[in-house]
Amino acid sequence: MSKLVERVPKEIFVSRVELGRRLVEFLIEGPDRPGITADIASIFAKNNISIVNLAAYVNMEKKAYTMFLLADFTGAPVQPGDVASEIKKFLRNWALKVEVYEPETLGVFCDIFGFPSTINNLKEQALIFRARTLAETYQAIKNTFGSGGEMLLFWQGQEAGKTTANLISSGFLQQALAEVKVRFHINALTAAGIGIFRLEKLSEDELIISCEDLFESRFLKGKLDKPNCPFTRGYVSGMASVYFGKEGLPAEEVECIAKGDPKCVFKVRLK
Repeated sequence: MSKLVERVPKEIFVSRVELGRRLVEFLIEGPDRPGITADIASIFAKNNISIVNLAAYVNMEKKAYTMFLLADFTGAPVQPGDVASEIKKFLRNWALKVEVYEPETLGVFCDIFGFPSTINNLKEQALIFRARTLAETYQAIKNTFGSGGEMLLFWQGQEAGKTTANLISSGFLQQALAEVKVRFHINALTAAGIGIFRLEKLSEDELIISCEDLFESRFLKGKLDKPNCPFTRGYVSGMASVYFGKEGLPAEEVECIAKGDPKCVFKVRLK
């Protein structure tokens, strides 16, 4: 069973509403070097300016550093342009770009610098949906088309599971055991906000994966009398088919949050 860890919410750098606050975004780019994040943060601290959100990454191939920083200038003794100039001066032999954006409406911020959203060191484009929006879309498909809608979602999930599993299997985990691939895969799903996945059992006969707070059913807790997660069920089936080399492995949802169970549980028969 996967080791239990404490989870905390992960705020994604997209938008923020703090009415009455003077929120200002900074985009800072330059070559990577140790301590650069601390150096930039120290400039804001010295000017008594709070950093309310920060996203930074290094492109390992190009050794390039990028920071998106949102700061609260409410009542600040300096202006955003002054801080930008100070960053450029302090990092005059480093910074390639320092851009500043202040929203027209006080306290209503949307990131204007970052596009597209990416994962896996800039290799894959990603989209961000509200969990409720996606869950309600899936539910509308099921309500409108009945069993046909459920089958459509299952097929979509199955293909998505296969696609990602093939990427993992052909990449850096190519020679890894199936269990290692499964654990990495479900940890990635958890990191993406799909739900909190755990490998409950893996034997010669079956694979059992559980998921707490799964998006397909988290908003319907205890409201239905049958399992409600065909997309994830298909995803687990497709993923298992690749990792265990058996096409069309059947997957069953034996517990479901929508039925009042504490978590969703998916069982795949491997033989």
